[in-house]
Amino acid sequence: MQLPTPPGYTGLVPLDREKHRGLGIDPAARAAFVRRLGAAHLTLPEFQHAARDYPIAFAKDSNSGEFVPVAVLGLTGSNNLFVDAGGNWEDMRYVPAYVRRWPFFVVDVRKEDGTVDRSLICVDESALVPSETPLLDPETGTSEAWTRTEALISDMQGARAHNAALAETVERLDLMVPFEAHAQAKSGRQFRLRGLYRVEEQRLKDLSANELKKLMKRGELPRIYAHLMSLDNFRFLLDRTTAAQQDATD
Repeated sequence: MQLPTPPGYTGLVPLDREKHRGLGIDPAARAAFVRRLGAAHLTLPEFQHAARDYPIAFAKDSNSGEFVPVAVLGLTGSNNLFVDAGGNWEDMRYVPAYVRRWPFFVVDVRKEDGTVDRSLICVDESALVPSETPLLDPETGTSEAWTRTEALISDMQGARAHNAALAETVERLDLMVPFEAHAQAKSGRQFRLRGLYRVEEQRLKDLSANELKKLMKRGELPRIYAHLMSLDNFRFLLDRTTAAQQDATD
């Protein structure tokens, strides 16, 4: 089975509770991961938290073609503007679950008819090193840190159905329009981020009362408005991008 390589990861292998015992997460690998992360996938429960700090946009999944919500962290595609050189996240900024779950990822193993047979916990093996505080203890095969990570993995799996439902809704109602974010530094260099989508507010307003009621009942309407309000954060992202470029040329 060929495993995917999620954004920011270098590769995946199935988690082996025997082979990976005694290993912990390499701090240098974590720093490299967060620094090169230009966007992070979000689950619907995260929208209210993430919307305070980042623009929330949608991208199209390269495999399924579904709309996937992301917190935009930079305009160059591989540069997180919210961490320092050591990979430390800014104080008081929301850290997406996608980042907290790394280096783990869940892959669905499907049957021949396309239905999910089982879900497989995988890991970016390049991030694991021998550690005095391993995630999988050599004796017990677990740890407090692994228990927390496993709970986060489970929560994110549970949220996948809600994400898929929202993706189906915005597709069915034809609410999405493409857009791009761009900025120009004083040096004249231009930054342009393409491949993003947003809900067109007028199309949302034009929905029937019945459709709006359905969106509210499913809890999707508050998330859509959190997404729309978060787009104002692109102004701060543009300012950060031009400031970072200016610092680099000084």
